[in-house]
Amino acid sequence: MTKEISWRQRKRLGMAVTKITPTASQLSKIGKIQSAGCRLRRIAREAQGESTDSLAVETYGHISSTGCEELATTVTAAHHSIWRHLYDCMHATKRPKNKLKFVTHDKESNMGTLRR
Repeated sequence: MTKEISWRQRKRLGMAVTKITPTASQLSKIGKIQSAGCRLRRIAREAQGESTDSLAVETYGHISSTGCEELATTVTAAHHSIWRHLYDCMHATKRPKNKLKFVTHDKESNMGTLRR
């Protein structure tokens, strides 16, 4: 069945399912927008009356990492939320006889604590 669906249609469907929107980098390649610079940073600079020259290129990596100044706190909060959920799941499935203790970043003060 996948042979009958073109690569372009599968890509669009995948983007729709995962709720991924095209980045400025992709949109500028196909001529939909002028610049590949980060759109969020452009808006922030314009609001502050700063120059919009030399903006970082907006790619999926730029958006999903802390490389984007405008999304850094949001990305970090999402990362910490996922980590806390994983930690809680691991801790909940720990067997009573298991002496392994899970150490979180906020409770770890040095390598000695981690080793113990």
